[in-house]
Amino acid sequence: MHKHTYRALGVLVASVMFAMATATAQASTIAAGSRTTHGAASTANLPASTHLRMPTTCTPAKDVTLTETITVIKGSDGSPRAEVTFKNAGACDQLVGFASYERLAGDNADTTGTNYNQRLFDSATATVNAGKSITLSVALPSCSYQDDAFYGPVITTLSSSPPISLYGSHKLGFAFGNSTTSCDTTPTSTKTPPTSVPTTPAPTSTKTPPTSTPTTPAPTSTKTPPTSTATSTKTPPTSTATTPANTPVPVTTPTGGANTPELGSGELLFAGLLPLMVLGYVARRRARRPN
Repeated sequence: MHKHTYRALGVLVASVMFAMATATAQASTIAAGSRTTHGAASTANLPASTHLRMPTTCTPAKDVTLTETITVIKGSDGSPRAEVTFKNAGACDQLVGFASYERLAGDNADTTGTNYNQRLFDSATATVNAGKSITLSVALPSCSYQDDAFYGPVITTLSSSPPISLYGSHKLGFAFGNSTTSCDTTPTSTKTPPTSVPTTPAPTSTKTPPTSTPTTPAPTSTKTPPTSTATSTKTPPTSTATTPANTPVPVTTPTGGANTPELGSGELLFAGLLPLMVLGYVARRRARRPN
């Protein structure tokens, strides 16, 4: 009886071990097949842009650079502008910007750089794609200014006093200009022209010519020539009428009177005959006297 019992136990143990070995082998085969099938499905059924990859690390300070120094150019209207070109050598798109600032009293950014006191004058921002380049330009003030090229957002006021607002490590390049001209008076002078334009007496000067035109004594000078013409016209007839009166002067010269020109032709004839009549009368008287 003991022999049969030992045989049965041996067969049972062998069966259990075989079953365990078979189950382990099947489990390994299923696991391997499952991994292969999942891997194939994850790459075959998804678009190429969503394939799993290791995360990319982008560093703007290293990836974004300036291809050249900041240069001053002329805009389409002839005003000065500053221009700069950014290049993105990284694998990520980056926000870049370019800005010009007016330098106010106390700013020494161009010397010791310990005190920043600047206000934004003009700015431009853009996204430069990975592996691409982009050029930005800004207007320049007529007073002392600083240009800053940077990555990230624009800062409207640069100040080294708390709260400090500077680009710091975001700054990629900078330039200065018009350092001898203060910007403290620029806003006032900029607003002055619009104020003076309306107050300029342009309308008054426009109306002045019509006012001066009527006051010009053109009509008086126009009437004067007729007056002088009439006077000179009457003068010749007077001298002409006097000429015939002077014609018989030789006849009346013996009488010597200044009024001779006023005698008529009948009076002149009588005056000429009077001596003859007197002489005739005297001759007759003498003839009648007795000797």
